[in-house]
Amino acid sequence: MIVVGVVAILAVIAIPAYTRHVENAHRSEAEANLTALAMLLEQHNALYGLYCPEADCGADNAEHTYEYSEDDTGAVDSDTITAWLRFRPKQATDNAAVRYDYEIVARGGSEYTVRATPAAGRGAPQGKNGGVLTLNQDGAKSYDGEAGW
Repeated sequence: MIVVGVVAILAVIAIPAYTRHVENAHRSEAEANLTALAMLLEQHNALYGLYCPEADCGADNAEHTYEYSEDDTGAVDSDTITAWLRFRPKQATDNAAVRYDYEIVARGGSEYTVRATPAAGRGAPQGKNGGVLTLNQDGAKSYDGEAGW
């Protein structure tokens, strides 16, 4: 009976710790992909003076949205990013579909925000406000609407 009690106590401690560890590993997928997107956007801006394709932005200062998402099998559902940034998100731990959908909201050469939103049912942590991670042109990061990752 004592052994069963000790095992139960260990399980109560170990299972939540393991769950947090797995969620952090899955969130690192989004962090790495957002950082890669930000670097590609900065490179594009250095070359062309814009955070979006010239055909879209040109001289206007309107917001332009680009996205990348996959279905549950890993086939691309929607992709308006790859053609001009040559970006394909990486999956962190196996060869399945990415756990996040990615979005860029760019305004000419002045600003951008990249966003990773957990795809339902793929194991990405949902967080208290949906688990959305963002990164902008100033390097400001947020997770679930709060500063930092």
